[in-house]
Amino acid sequence: MSDFMLRRYIQVRNAEKGQGTLEYVGMIIVAALVAVAVITAAQGTDFGGKFTAKVNEVLSK
Repeated sequence: MSDFMLRRYIQVRNAEKGQGTLEYVGMIIVAALVAVAVITAAQGTDFGGKFTAKVNEVLSK
């Protein structure tokens, strides 16, 4: 029984490989989106209006 449990533990650990990398990539993407939003807002562009227009465009299809 313990041999089965050890093999199962190893399978679970192998299935989680790369999870940390995926989380870092997600954080970088979120940081980039925040940076773009801040830069756009600082330039006085109507970011909210553009975003709303694009969302409405997608939803209307």
